[in-house]
Amino acid sequence: MDWDAVERALGSTLPQDYREFCSLYPAIVADNFIRIDHPSCSNERLNLLKDGLERTEQLGELVDEFSHHHAFGAFPSLGGLLCWGSSTSSEQLYWLTVGPADDWKIVVGDLEDDHLVFDGGFAAFLTELFSGRLNTPVLGDYVAPLSKVRFFK
Repeated sequence: MDWDAVERALGSTLPQDYREFCSLYPAIVADNFIRIDHPSCSNERLNLLKDGLERTEQLGELVDEFSHHHAFGAFPSLGGLLCWGSSTSSEQLYWLTVGPADDWKIVVGDLEDDHLVFDGGFAAFLTELFSGRLNTPVLGDYVAPLSKVRFFK
């Protein structure tokens, strides 16, 4: 993985725990519900530089039009949300791009701007979510623990 090229295309560094995850795994769909994008995935719907940026741009359009309904702006705005995954029921998984990349928190948001701010990074969020320790109505349809993972290159 050419992380320099990925980060140039994004215009930002990425958290080390996400980079390590991507060095071990391709894009995944967990329990037919949670999708995690990967920068080199050939499936555009699971590619961080395509799907993630497209979802981030869509958020930006919504924020521009309905700013009073959104708690956060969209990346590349300072402190904006950068999408790295989604659910099959329309929730988006974002980094809250405040401070150094390794300090970014996770935000889960739905179409109505209900959201959860997880006080931890990518790896901690996945650990809590897939173990069943993170219970949030924002991801109401997800039932942990993790039982099935599909990989996409």
